[in-house]
Amino acid sequence: MIAIIISVITVILVMLFSLKGEIKGGNEQKGLFSSISGNRLIMARLRHFLEKQSKPFSESAIKIIRESHDKSDITILTELQAKWTLIPEESCFDRGKRRIKFMPKFYQWEQSRRDDLKYLDIGAAEGCITGAMAAHMKIKKENAIACDITEQAQGNNFIFIKVNGKDLPFQNDHFDLATMFMSAHHFEDPKAVFSEVFRVMKPGGLLLMREHGRADDDSVAYYNVIHAFYEVIAKREVTAEQFLNASRPQYRTCEQWKQLMEPLGFKLINKDTNMRDSFDAVYMLYSRQS
Repeated sequence: MIAIIISVITVILVMLFSLKGEIKGGNEQKGLFSSISGNRLIMARLRHFLEKQSKPFSESAIKIIRESHDKSDITILTELQAKWTLIPEESCFDRGKRRIKFMPKFYQWEQSRRDDLKYLDIGAAEGCITGAMAAHMKIKKENAIACDITEQAQGNNFIFIKVNGKDLPFQNDHFDLATMFMSAHHFEDPKAVFSEVFRVMKPGGLLLMREHGRADDDSVAYYNVIHAFYEVIAKREVTAEQFLNASRPQYRTCEQWKQLMEPLGFKLINKDTNMRDSFDAVYMLYSRQS
């Protein structure tokens, strides 16, 4: 009899905890902002970042986040959207030029320029980097390929292809140069993507990556909010629900990227880990081994 009572109580407790999880989960889940609102260091970094986007918005946003308390992430993102005023944005091409202007000196532009050079930009989004690289290195349009999992417009000096990085529609040993600028941390299966990149690159080909340089809990929480700002608030690429229900990016340090990639055939030959900007950006140059 006692055993039966204990079993019934156990079932009831399990049901209660499951119900509690369902109530807290779904569209009303918390975590994105509750993980930073009481952290002075993260909030200071976030304020600095947002002030560079719009000072009036920064003041409102910091106040909303600090006073969020028991609000859900969706509620907070909705309030932030209401406060955001669209501001003139630099062109995609100009943004790409600015990104490559500050690339490390270890990448020798002049030595890489060739009339027949074939270039692939993976996770290219709208192709800002693709277009800037193609222009700077004088790559023919038919040899400059931007690929992304989301449909984008064709570029003036490059070709866009919508494709999953795990199944690239190119022949073996095809590309001399590949770039990944702030895209690798979004790969759900990075080993599969890098294996495909290895296949389509020529032996000795170069892969240039720009990534976040930290992976500690505070940095991860900060990066996630920055992604929410761009995707949900500033660019309105996805809804708050879509962002919160999507899998979170997997951030890695330079050493962790190296540990992942070297067994897949990529050798780290140079890096810049100064992390000068709001994204703690680092650059890594890999060579595709034979």
